[in-house]
Amino acid sequence: MKGDGNCLFHALADKSHEEGEQVRTQIIQYLQENAASQEDEEQVGAWTEEAEYLESDPGHWGGDTAIVAFSLMRQQRVILHWREDDGHIQTYERTHMKVRAAARRVQLAEQDDAEAIHLWYNGRNHYDRLVLKQDQPPDPGPSTSDHPGGPQDAEEAPPLPPPPAPHPKPRPPKRQKTTTDQANCTRPTHSKELAEPAEAGTPDEAQGGEPSLLEELTRIPVAAKPTQRHPRRNLEDALKRFAKTRLRAQPLIPPDAKAENVDKGEAWPRVFCAFQECTWSSFSGTEQELHQHVRDAHAEELKLVAQHLPRPLPSDAITSIYNEAIALQCREAAPVAGSSRDRSALRSFAEATSKDNVESLICFSCACIHPRTADTTANSRIGWRKLIQSPASNDESHAESTAELHELLNIDKYLSYYDDLAGDAKLTDVANFDDWTVTIPGFGNILCCPE
Repeated sequence: MKGDGNCLFHALADKSHEEGEQVRTQIIQYLQENAASQEDEEQVGAWTEEAEYLESDPGHWGGDTAIVAFSLMRQQRVILHWREDDGHIQTYERTHMKVRAAARRVQLAEQDDAEAIHLWYNGRNHYDRLVLKQDQPPDPGPSTSDHPGGPQDAEEAPPLPPPPAPHPKPRPPKRQKTTTDQANCTRPTHSKELAEPAEAGTPDEAQGGEPSLLEELTRIPVAAKPTQRHPRRNLEDALKRFAKTRLRAQPLIPPDAKAENVDKGEAWPRVFCAFQECTWSSFSGTEQELHQHVRDAHAEELKLVAQHLPRPLPSDAITSIYNEAIALQCREAAPVAGSSRDRSALRSFAEATSKDNVESLICFSCACIHPRTADTTANSRIGWRKLIQSPASNDESHAESTAELHELLNIDKYLSYYDDLAGDAKLTDVANFDDWTVTIPGFGNILCCPE
């Protein structure tokens, strides 16, 4: 006997005691009216084709797209089961992703599987609804079979022929995509409208499916208990409290200046303290003087925060805490900008690059030229080094090291290798070494930059 094409719709309608033909009509209408609202063109095309396919022939049976549309139309979870060729039972959720997302937002995903519609697909051409054993009506006893040929076991009946143009075997849906995945994907797939597979017997996956990557990240516990805190967290909290309660709201503005006058071009002190109610400042002071003031006047307060630093405490722990607290306070608001601030910065730059504070030094080894400023000596790429220290009164090793240095770099040894050029020409005839030699008293000249 040829199927009527409504087995899927009868199975979907069984829970609400409706007619399968009525549910079929509703799904066709829903597909037509809501195809354009799907997320991408491929889904729009799939919904439109499914509606045309079902409407063109009452014998055409529904497939995955009809199930997904039904789940969105009724806000109902649908779980599909079938047996593979190797005998394993496969279980996949066929619920629209919007229904799953809405369920997670309102905590409906905690409902058990009994509230979902479970469908059994025979792998060829038929759908049935599965019900829990306790929900099954009492066995009415022996009855005649619906199969042609009289009352015989259904397993003995020949398999039904497939209906015209049957739908393909259901395929597992692909993983839900995050925003980043969607941006990297050149073409979305139709299975995107389906949710994650839920393995049978796993309540969490059967109810809500496998969460997306972002959802998984939000569930990672930072600490098992509120009392279990990372040591770094204690330091950060102490710094925030200290910055809020002990520093001025604008630590980059001097204590005697006002924020509203930052654009008046006033002459500000070069260094000043950022503590509340502290008026220390200096128009010609240095950063070292500021740090010394902080250690002398505010060390006890800063030690309360520094105690959270890893042991052993660094020598600059007090000033490091002070600088970091200022940085935290500055990040709370827009940077201080104005002609008064610019005037201080330009004055500091002029002082740092005046007189002998800025130089262009030539490397003793490779002759490369690098700039050097006095304020950045510690981080400079070049600097002055005294190769020969002043000897002690009875230091014989000094004389030995000086002799070795002269032996390696003396100008006469260099010329013995490179003075003779092609023919009768001499290097000393065409080059002057006066600017590249240094005299060591008692030994003679050495050549700087032998390269």
